[in-house]
Amino acid sequence: MVMIFDDFDRGPPSKESQLSTAAQQGDTAKIRTLVDEGVDIDCWSGKALRNAADRGHLDTIAVLLECGANPDVALKAARSAQEAEAVKILSAVAEQQEQARLDREHDGFGREGDNVAVRKQFMDNGKSVVTKIFDFETHEVTTTVVRDGMQSMFVRNFRDMEEQGVIEKAYRAIRAQGANPPDWKSTRVEKQKAPGGLKIGG
Repeated sequence: MVMIFDDFDRGPPSKESQLSTAAQQGDTAKIRTLVDEGVDIDCWSGKALRNAADRGHLDTIAVLLECGANPDVALKAARSAQEAEAVKILSAVAEQQEQARLDREHDGFGREGDNVAVRKQFMDNGKSVVTKIFDFETHEVTTTVVRDGMQSMFVRNFRDMEEQGVIEKAYRAIRAQGANPPDWKSTRVEKQKAPGGLKIGG
């Protein structure tokens, strides 16, 4: 017995197939609809973003990334197709995601140069943003608080901070990220000592 199947037997294309086709055609409205319906944005090893990348559909790339697509899987496709703008967009998002991963890994501390650590925290359910900058050259921490459009800022010396453990976390975090700040503890002690061993301040 011979069974013959034609296109009518296959039924409608899967949502994953529709997503891949929509990305290939630059149909951002269809992509958003499929995402709302629960399709995995990175299905088929990120084929949707790869399709958009190797065709240089920048608007489509932006929508897919906004929906959570992994930029790493499409970089090779964009480079092979010599789509310079697509490569630029994907590389920037990949770097941002890697930095966010490092920040989580290092307790929220990011690195700015060899001597500075930055930590941004959202407080009061996002109503306040507190940014602390730890400078291991000047031995000062600058705290900026933004709430309801109003900003306040104050600076404290390391030796005046009660939470010495936070400074140590910042120090270890940026060292782990490749920075080479001076040993803040030994320098802090030296700054509190006058010639002849007399302690000054505090």
